[in-house]
Amino acid sequence: SALGAYLDAKAVFFDPDETDGLEQRQIDLAMKNSRVIHTFNLCRSALFYRIRGQHRHPRTAKMLRYYFTAQDIHERVSSAHADYTELTDTLKNTDLIFRIRRLLEMQGQACRNVAAALRNGKDYTYSKRLGRAMEGCRQSLAHYTDDHPESRNIHHIRRLLDNLGSVDHQLRQL
Repeated sequence: SALGAYLDAKAVFFDPDETDGLEQRQIDLAMKNSRVIHTFNLCRSALFYRIRGQHRHPRTAKMLRYYFTAQDIHERVSSAHADYTELTDTLKNTDLIFRIRRLLEMQGQACRNVAAALRNGKDYTYSKRLGRAMEGCRQSLAHYTDDHPESRNIHHIRRLLDNLGSVDHQLRQL
Protein backbone atom coordinates (compact mmCIF):
# COMPACT_ATOMS: atom_id res chain seq x y z
CA SER A 1 0.00 0.00 0.00
CA ALA A 2 2.85 2.38 0.82
CA LEU A 3 4.43 1.58 -2.54
CA GLY A 4 1.12 2.35 -4.25
CA ALA A 5 1.00 5.76 -2.56
CA TYR A 6 4.58 6.39 -3.69
CA LEU A 7 3.65 5.61 -7.31
CA ASP A 8 0.71 8.02 -7.03
CA ALA A 9 3.05 10.75 -5.76
CA LYS A 10 5.39 10.07 -8.69
CA ALA A 11 2.49 10.27 -11.15
CA VAL A 12 1.77 13.86 -10.10
CA PHE A 13 5.04 14.91 -11.76
CA PHE A 14 3.45 14.04 -15.12
CA ASP A 15 0.64 16.57 -15.05
CA PRO A 16 1.21 19.14 -17.81
CA ASP A 17 -1.32 21.56 -16.32
CA GLU A 18 0.26 21.62 -12.86
CA THR A 19 3.78 22.86 -13.46
CA ASP A 20 3.87 25.07 -10.36
CA GLY A 21 4.56 23.68 -6.91
CA LEU A 22 7.42 21.39 -7.92
CA GLU A 23 9.06 21.80 -4.52
CA GLN A 24 5.91 20.68 -2.67
CA ARG A 25 5.54 17.66 -4.97
CA GLN A 26 9.18 16.74 -4.28
CA ILE A 27 8.57 17.01 -0.53
CA ASP A 28 5.46 14.82 -0.82
CA LEU A 29 7.39 12.26 -2.86
CA ALA A 30 10.21 12.25 -0.28
CA MET A 31 7.69 11.68 2.53
CA LYS A 32 6.08 8.80 0.62
CA ASN A 33 9.55 7.38 -0.07
CA SER A 34 10.35 7.53 3.63
CA ARG A 35 7.14 5.61 4.37
CA VAL A 36 8.06 2.95 1.79
CA ILE A 37 11.55 2.53 3.30
CA HIS A 38 10.06 2.26 6.80
CA THR A 39 7.59 -0.36 5.57
CA PHE A 40 10.36 -2.31 3.85
CA ASN A 41 12.34 -2.34 7.10
CA LEU A 42 9.35 -3.69 9.04
CA CYS A 43 8.71 -6.37 6.42
CA ARG A 44 12.36 -7.38 6.26
CA SER A 45 12.52 -7.78 10.03
CA ALA A 46 9.39 -9.92 10.09
CA LEU A 47 10.53 -12.07 7.18
CA PHE A 48 14.02 -12.67 8.55
CA TYR A 49 12.54 -13.54 11.94
CA ARG A 50 10.40 -16.21 10.25
CA ILE A 51 13.29 -17.49 8.16
CA ARG A 52 15.42 -18.07 11.26
CA GLY A 53 13.01 -20.83 12.32
CA GLN A 54 13.85 -24.49 11.90
CA HIS A 55 11.48 -25.16 9.02
CA ARG A 56 10.33 -22.73 6.41
CA HIS A 57 6.69 -22.38 5.63
CA PRO A 58 5.78 -22.03 1.91
CA ARG A 59 3.91 -18.82 2.74
CA THR A 60 7.14 -17.28 4.04
CA ALA A 61 8.89 -18.06 0.75
CA LYS A 62 5.99 -16.44 -1.11
CA MET A 63 6.14 -13.36 1.11
CA LEU A 64 9.89 -13.14 0.54
CA ARG A 65 9.31 -13.19 -3.21
CA TYR A 66 6.72 -10.41 -2.89
CA TYR A 67 9.13 -8.40 -0.72
CA PHE A 68 11.93 -8.58 -3.30
CA THR A 69 9.48 -7.76 -6.09
CA ALA A 70 8.29 -4.68 -4.19
CA GLN A 71 11.90 -3.61 -3.65
CA ASP A 72 12.62 -3.95 -7.35
CA ILE A 73 9.53 -1.93 -8.26
CA HIS A 74 10.56 0.79 -5.82
CA GLU A 75 14.07 0.89 -7.24
CA ARG A 76 12.83 1.26 -10.80
CA VAL A 77 10.25 3.91 -10.03
CA SER A 78 12.50 5.94 -7.73
CA SER A 79 15.36 6.22 -10.20
CA ALA A 80 15.69 9.77 -11.51
CA HIS A 81 14.71 9.85 -15.14
CA ALA A 82 15.19 13.48 -16.05
CA ASP A 83 14.37 17.01 -15.08
CA TYR A 84 10.60 16.65 -14.64
CA THR A 85 9.91 20.31 -15.38
CA GLU A 86 11.75 20.08 -18.69
CA LEU A 87 10.17 16.73 -19.50
CA THR A 88 6.68 18.06 -18.75
CA ASP A 89 7.32 21.12 -20.93
CA THR A 90 8.52 18.89 -23.76
CA LEU A 91 5.55 16.53 -23.57
CA LYS A 92 2.78 18.90 -22.47
CA ASN A 93 0.92 18.82 -25.79
CA THR A 94 1.18 15.08 -26.36
CA ASP A 95 -0.85 12.13 -25.17
CA LEU A 96 2.34 10.48 -23.94
CA ILE A 97 2.51 12.52 -20.74
CA PHE A 98 -1.09 11.62 -19.89
CA ARG A 99 -0.41 7.97 -20.62
CA ILE A 100 2.67 7.94 -18.37
CA ARG A 101 0.70 9.51 -15.53
CA ARG A 102 -2.17 7.06 -16.01
CA LEU A 103 0.23 4.12 -16.12
CA LEU A 104 1.90 5.17 -12.87
CA GLU A 105 -1.49 5.56 -11.20
CA MET A 106 -2.61 2.16 -12.46
CA GLN A 107 0.61 0.55 -11.25
CA GLY A 108 0.05 2.23 -7.87
CA GLN A 109 -3.44 0.73 -7.76
CA ALA A 110 -1.99 -2.66 -8.71
CA CYS A 111 0.35 -2.41 -5.70
CA ARG A 112 -2.64 -1.68 -3.46
CA ASN A 113 -4.45 -4.65 -5.03
CA VAL A 114 -1.48 -6.89 -4.19
CA ALA A 115 -1.57 -5.59 -0.60
CA ALA A 116 -5.30 -6.28 -0.35
CA ALA A 117 -4.84 -9.79 -1.75
CA LEU A 118 -2.10 -10.48 0.80
CA ARG A 119 -4.19 -9.14 3.69
CA ASN A 120 -7.17 -11.24 2.62
CA GLY A 121 -5.19 -14.40 1.87
CA LYS A 122 -6.21 -14.34 -1.80
CA ASP A 123 -4.25 -14.48 -5.02
CA TYR A 124 -3.43 -11.26 -6.83
CA THR A 125 -4.79 -11.05 -10.36
CA TYR A 126 -2.93 -8.93 -12.89
CA SER A 127 -5.15 -6.46 -14.72
CA LYS A 128 -5.21 -6.87 -18.48
CA ARG A 129 -6.17 -3.19 -18.59
CA LEU A 130 -2.79 -2.39 -17.03
CA GLY A 131 -1.10 -4.39 -19.78
CA ARG A 132 -2.98 -2.39 -22.42
CA ALA A 133 -1.96 0.86 -20.74
CA MET A 134 1.69 -0.22 -20.87
CA GLU A 135 1.37 -1.11 -24.55
CA GLY A 136 -0.35 2.23 -25.21
CA CYS A 137 2.62 4.06 -23.68
CA ARG A 138 5.02 2.16 -25.91
CA GLN A 139 2.96 2.95 -29.02
CA SER A 140 2.68 6.59 -28.02
CA LEU A 141 6.45 6.78 -27.55
CA ALA A 142 7.00 5.29 -31.01
CA HIS A 143 4.65 7.89 -32.49
CA TYR A 144 6.35 10.69 -30.54
CA THR A 145 9.78 9.50 -31.66
CA ASP A 146 8.67 9.48 -35.31
CA ASP A 147 7.32 13.03 -34.99
CA HIS A 148 10.23 14.41 -32.91
CA PRO A 149 13.41 12.55 -33.92
CA GLU A 150 15.54 15.51 -32.82
CA SER A 151 14.15 15.66 -29.27
CA ARG A 152 16.93 15.38 -26.72
CA ASN A 153 14.51 13.95 -24.15
CA ILE A 154 13.71 10.78 -26.08
CA HIS A 155 16.48 8.90 -24.26
CA HIS A 156 15.05 9.91 -20.86
CA ILE A 157 11.50 9.04 -21.87
CA ARG A 158 12.62 5.69 -23.26
CA ARG A 159 14.48 4.89 -20.03
CA LEU A 160 11.44 5.86 -17.99
CA LEU A 161 9.19 3.60 -20.05
CA ASP A 162 11.74 0.77 -19.84
CA ASN A 163 11.59 1.02 -16.05
CA LEU A 164 7.80 1.15 -16.06
CA GLY A 165 7.81 -1.84 -18.40
CA SER A 166 9.92 -3.72 -15.85
CA VAL A 167 7.42 -2.76 -13.14
CA ASP A 168 4.65 -4.09 -15.37
CA HIS A 169 6.59 -7.34 -15.83
CA GLN A 170 7.04 -7.72 -12.07
CA LEU A 171 3.33 -7.18 -11.44
CA ARG A 172 2.47 -9.62 -14.21
CA GLN A 173 4.69 -12.29 -12.57
CA LEU A 174 2.99 -11.97 -9.20
